Amino acid sequence: MDFKVITLDNSKEWKQILSLVKTYDFYHTPAYHQLEKSGESRLLVFQEKNNIMALPLVIRKIDGTPWFDATSVYGYAGWICSPNANTSETAEILQEYFDKEKIISAFSRIHPIIEGADSFPVGRIEDSNLTLGINLKEEPIIQRWHYSRSVRRSINKSRKDGIQTRMSKSLADTYLFSKIYADAMLRLDAPKHLFFPTQYFESLILSTDFDAFMLFAELSGKTVGGAIFVSCNEWMQYHLGAMVNSHRQYSPLKLLIDEARLIGNEKKLAVLHLGGGYGGENDNLYVFKQRMSSLTYTFKIWKWIVNKGIYEELSSGKKPANYFPLYRS
Repeated sequence: MDFKVITLDNSKEWKQILSLVKTYDFYHTPAYHQLEKSGESRLLVFQEKNNIMALPLVIRKIDGTPWFDATSVYGYAGWICSPNANTSETAEILQEYFDKEKIISAFSRIHPIIEGADSFPVGRIEDSNLTLGINLKEEPIIQRWHYSRSVRRSINKSRKDGIQTRMSKSLADTYLFSKIYADAMLRLDAPKHLFFPTQYFESLILSTDFDAFMLFAELSGKTVGGAIFVSCNEWMQYHLGAMVNSHRQYSPLKLLIDEARLIGNEKKLAVLHLGGGYGGENDNLYVFKQRMSSLTYTFKIWKWIVNKGIYEELSSGKKPANYFPLYRS
């Protein structure tokens, strides 16, 4: 089996691998990994004859030590494989490569829709929770029928009250969305990793690796909510969304998701994936999405302690917690 590592310096070769695998999402693209600032993104590629297996990871320095760890980008990653690929032969190669690179632990969120994304030959796979989606292969009227009655009433009321939606790929509007989103995250006291600079949204909109667009809900010319959706191959992802606090009573995100569904129908996509709750929990965000969903997927995560001795040494003094890796808690 041949093994190679592709970095973002060679994004052309990275994209060639994606084209050979075919089944991938925007989270796997070099353009999306360019936005990751916590470490160095690498695509680990395993090839045996015409079968290709690839695993995108972000390699991070563990401050104050000579060691590193591996994680995944924000969103859903994991393996992407050609149909007849067999990842069972990759265990020894992964172990050898991680030892060589002084990587002591690895973690990845796993794409819940891609078949084989959880084919890790080492470490352990944990079921975190469910994610939710809308089946765009159904007739549009059936898609809407799956909404709860309260959601349908809310969307109807929003339209009756004069709320209109506007799709945009304008860089000027990234500043507008950035402000709405940042205000919402501050209001929710969200963790640091959920804050993004305006340049992040600009890069999403400008990328040619996938199709990202913004949807805004407006009332009498005033923006009351916004969301970013990203489509790649046959899926559309609800990436980020926020509403203006003074207009929360209009629940504009329901209307925006409904509008994105219609756009997905026009694009002849298969699924509008809404994701799950914050941190994989059955929280208010999960319940909100569940009321618009007709599909459920199992969201899994991968954890691997590569070097147990060093891991325990770095984790010494940390209180046991459901956090991985523990030394970063």
